[in-house]
Amino acid sequence: MSEPRPSRVEMEAAMRDLLASADLPEPDEILPHDGGGIVCLWHEQRVAIVVDPDEAVVPEPGSPHLH
Repeated sequence: MSEPRPSRVEMEAAMRDLLASADLPEPDEILPHDGGGIVCLWHEQRVAIVVDPDEAVVPEPGSPHLH
């Protein structure tokens, strides 16, 4: 049985936790993307990260994978 797809809220929280654990800046904005995903944007750096819910693995809060 496959894991349930994470929600946009779960993907956003996991991305923010990942960035914080790596001491990286928060994105300037996070937008909905096709198929239930999200796009994280850093304007000045001209960087975008697309998170696809079919490929995303959202660890449980406090998971050692985030630290």
